[in-house]
Amino acid sequence: MDISESGWLHCIHDGWFSGSNLEFNLNLLYDTVVAALETKRQKARDSYAKLTAEQKAQRNAKRREAYALKRNRSFAPEMHTLVTNCGIVSTAKTFKHA
Repeated sequence: MDISESGWLHCIHDGWFSGSNLEFNLNLLYDTVVAALETKRQKARDSYAKLTAEQKAQRNAKRREAYALKRNRSFAPEMHTLVTNCGIVSTAKTFKHA
C-alpha cells in the first residue's frame, strides 16, 4: 500500500503534525477515542440492564466457567512437567548433554 493511499500523506502536507496544531489534533483524537469508548461502555451497561435475572445468571455462569478454565490452563504446564519427570517435583527445565 502506498503512503498516499493510507490517508496520512495529506495530514503531513496540511500541517497536522507541526507546532500547536499537533497538540490540538492529538487532543481531538484523544477526545474522539474516549467518546467512542464511553459510548461503547454505555451500550454495554444498557444492554446488561435490559437482561432478565435468568439471563444475567446464565451470563455470569459462563463467565465463571471461562475464568475457571483459564485458571486451570495456567496450571497445566506445571502439571505436565511433574508428570514427565516421573515424580520429581520440579518445574525447572533440565537439559541432557550428549
